[in-house]
Amino acid sequence: MTSSTNRRGQGLREFIDQKSYILAEIEGGQPLIRVWESLTDRNLFSGSYRSFCNYTTRYREVMKYAKDKAIVGGNESNFTAAVSGTDSTENRTAGESTMSDVKKTVHFTMQGKGGVGKSVVSAFITQYLLGKGSDVLPIDTDPVNATLAGYKAFQTYRVDLLDDDSNEINPRNFDGMMEKIFESEAEHIVIDNGASSFVPLVNYLSTNDVISLLQDSGIEVVLHTIVTAGQAQRDTLTGLDMLAKKFHDQDAKFIVWINEFWGEIEENGKTFTEMKVFERNKAAINAVITVPRLQATTFGEDLNRMLKAQLTFDEAINSDKFKIMEKQRIKTIKTKMFDNMAVALG
Repeated sequence: MTSSTNRRGQGLREFIDQKSYILAEIEGGQPLIRVWESLTDRNLFSGSYRSFCNYTTRYREVMKYAKDKAIVGGNESNFTAAVSGTDSTENRTAGESTMSDVKKTVHFTMQGKGGVGKSVVSAFITQYLLGKGSDVLPIDTDPVNATLAGYKAFQTYRVDLLDDDSNEINPRNFDGMMEKIFESEAEHIVIDNGASSFVPLVNYLSTNDVISLLQDSGIEVVLHTIVTAGQAQRDTLTGLDMLAKKFHDQDAKFIVWINEFWGEIEENGKTFTEMKVFERNKAAINAVITVPRLQATTFGEDLNRMLKAQLTFDEAINSDKFKIMEKQRIKTIKTKMFDNMAVALG
């Protein structure tokens, strides 16, 4: 077992010894933020919410590892050994997976302009990662158009941001998203956020120092934003600029998607990478992925039908609602799109 696992085992023992009363509330289904507030109000926990999440994340990770070891080993002693930070299973191979090997990544798809392809990008990311064999949890936080949640193949988790009484966005409801991120065992979590909740989410991430919280808990953060041509070009460039400025000092991956559905991104004869907004923010941008413009009457029409039906590439390719050449064109789009994504997402 690695020294990292030993440290986590030690941390779990201390956690159980010092904070055993917390476990009952957590395992009873209480949201972490509510448990932390209750404990701090009663002066039973003096740390920050971030440190509290670190404690509980470590608890869950170690318990998962311990249970896995018990199942693999087939006896109770392995479970006890794993919890205590010792490993009674001998002859582990160098390539055997341990708890410390598990890595979680959260993808936020955000843009303040509606109808520019945010849900399409989130659906592409989800399909690409699933195609690589990853465990993916899609989350839809769009209070108006929950497009990602409409994909039956994804089993998307929906976060309701609207208060029942006022029917307005309550930023506190993003806490439910954070709970799901921390409790999920998925390798990748893809969050599709709506235009109406763009500013509330950006402010929530910033004021609550969410990116640092995730990173301190060993979770990688990737910010995705979309730039498109046409009437929305100026607005989407402004949204990109806002995100880059807001989180430039955060160690988060920043990916820009160029959606050429309405044409190529161009301003005064300059392409996107030649524009001032790119020059200002290029140090923060890790990758640029292009969704190319398609021939409208063939490839474009087939893709639009697929998207309107909220089908994945594979569902469309295997559907009897698409003819042979329509399936071939969709397969071609998938291959080219995923090849583009592989460079940025690995």
